[in-house]
This record gives sequence, structure tokens and C-alpha cells, in this order.
Amino acid sequence: GRHLFLKVLMQVMSRTIGCALLFSCCMIATSGFVVQPQSLTFASSSATTRLALRSRGGARTAVMVSDEYMTRKQRTKMKKQMRQEQQKEQQERQMKADALLDEIFDEIEAKERDLKKVTNAINKITDLCTKETIAKTIPGDWKLTFVNKADPMHEIGTGLGKLPGTSILDMFITCEKSGKVKVQEICRVVGPFPNIKNELQGTWDYKTASSGFKEGVSSSDKLVFSYNMLIDGRDKVTTAETGFKVRSVDINVRYIDQDVMIMSLGEGLDSQLVWEREDNLDKEVGKLLRRDLTKEDVAGAAAPVNPIVAIAEMAKRSDKKKPWEFWK
Repeated sequence: GRHLFLKVLMQVMSRTIGCALLFSCCMIATSGFVVQPQSLTFASSSATTRLALRSRGGARTAVMVSDEYMTRKQRTKMKKQMRQEQQKEQQERQMKADALLDEIFDEIEAKERDLKKVTNAINKITDLCTKETIAKTIPGDWKLTFVNKADPMHEIGTGLGKLPGTSILDMFITCEKSGKVKVQEICRVVGPFPNIKNELQGTWDYKTASSGFKEGVSSSDKLVFSYNMLIDGRDKVTTAETGFKVRSVDINVRYIDQDVMIMSLGEGLDSQLVWEREDNLDKEVGKLLRRDLTKEDVAGAAAPVNPIVAIAEMAKRSDKKKPWEFWK
């Protein structure tokens, strides 16, 4: 009799608890939570859908709902809404970036630059760039527009611009999709000499952190230039086999889009470089290099004057007195 009594008691208790749970679920479904269809996210590797629920009191929960309970039309609609939200976020992010770029270039083109404003704008625009965008946008030709001091140019370039009587007029970088990189610097030499071009060649690679960080650029994400060849202003080629010291430069890409790339070297923003995409690289380099005036009317680009050859040719002329032969 005791066992029968316990069995009946257990059945009554289980039915009572089941009714209470059912009543609670009904109350929550009718008054406690609001379903947000736009918050549905689809897992690419599973057959489930995460349905976000937000209570009227502000609490947020999530339940997993099988895709088999949604029609194809519903799934397509939800995916379309997700794409639209992503596009809207991208547009808003680009508008913020454009405003900061305008601020940066206004200061760059101003007669009296406020470098603090440039630094602050670069610091803000870094948050609007993603590492996926960087790797895809780097390939192409770029022209240096602004640098806050000379040291970053010498570190990325050949360093020959530091020689006495030499200054860098302009600098260009070319990153090919194949992974090759070329850095060209146009230098001015004091005296009656044409401008010269120094060139570094090597490879480039964009190395990202392995932590899976996607939004924003991590401090461990680096654009690496590795140089293995130098062609100086005399067109002399020096490789690792002939004495060139192979070296690499770690670069922080703070921001990049189809038109502008902002870099820094080292920690923080002590060294800043702003580049603009160049569509006519050969033409721009040709303008900076003094051309042989006797070949201006000849079709095609004239070869740049070699300063060493030009001096030798001047010394060979015997029909005119040399400056040091004034006594003859």
C-alpha cells in the first residue's frame, strides 16, 4: 500500500509542475518578450538559426531555432535585411572617414600646419579601417603627399637622401599583386646637375594577427617591405650577391581606401606618411627627372640625363675654354 501511495503522489506532482511550466511559457510568449526578426543570424556551418529575443524590460536572450521551421522566402528576406544593414554601416563608416580625410588634407595644404590636428585625425580614422580592406587595397602605385619629418622617408627609402648636398623631392611606391614592391625616390643634388632617381626592389606582405581580430587594425598587423636590390642614380645595380644589405621595414597601415593610404612607423604616431594613389606614375617620375632638351621633339619619353656622363661630356669639349683655363 505504501508503494502505491508514493506512485500516485509522484504522478500528481509531475502533472502539477508540467502545468505550471506550460502556463509560464504562455505568459512569456504573450506578454514578456518581443521577437526581433532583423536580429536573426544564420550560421553557415549549421542547420540552426539564432533568434534574438528582447524583453520589454530590456533583458536580451537568444534561442536556437531550426531552419526547417522557416520557409525559403523567410530565410531569403532575413539575409537581404542583413546585407542592407551591413551596407548601411559601411556607408556610415565611409562618411566618417571622408570627413576626417578632409580635415587631414585641409591641414596638409594650409600655410601653417597644425600637426596635432593631423595626428588626432589619423588616430580617429584608424578605427574606421579593417584588415580585410587593407590587404585587398594595397596593390597599385602610390605617391607621397605628406610626411611629418624626414626620418620615415629615409627608413622606407634608400637613405641616400641623407647624403650632404642631397634632398628628396618626391617618393613613390609600387606594390604588385604578385607580391613585388618597388620604391622610387627622386633626389635633388646641389649644383648644376639634373635630378636623380634611386630605386629599391623587393617583396611586400601584409601580416595579420592570428587572434581573429577583424574590426579595426591591431597593433600586431604589419605591412612588411623586404628589399633585396638597389639601383642608384648612376644606374648601378647592387644585389645581395654584390654587397647590398638585405633589410626589411615594418609599417603600420592606419587607414586605406581606393585613393588614400596612411602609414606610421614604430609605436604610436611619431612618424606619419600620407600617400595618394597615382594613376600616371611614369609621367610623374618623368616630370621630376630633368630630360635632355635636345630630345624634347622626339616621339616618346626622352632618357634622363646621367649627371656623371654630363660632367664627362663637358670636360671633353675642347672648342671652348674651361672655367679653370681663363688665362689662355
